[in-house]
Amino acid sequence: QVPQLTPLTYNLRYDVRWNGIPLGRIRIETEEDRFRYRMTLDTKTRGILDLFDPQRGLVKTQGRMADGHYRPQW
Repeated sequence: QVPQLTPLTYNLRYDVRWNGIPLGRIRIETEEDRFRYRMTLDTKTRGILDLFDPQRGLVKTQGRMADGHYRPQW
């Protein structure tokens, strides 16, 4: 028998550095219950890297839970 998993809910932030020099940040947000889910990944360059090659990224997904499977919705 497979144990019941707890809902996946996180708000995380990572500051990316190299030798103490800030290069960027990553934010991860997840929210899940028995019926639906939502996830966001947000990235952004910072510091000296942002001066030469500024990058931004945002990925979002959401959907519903059905029969133990993730079903994407728009």
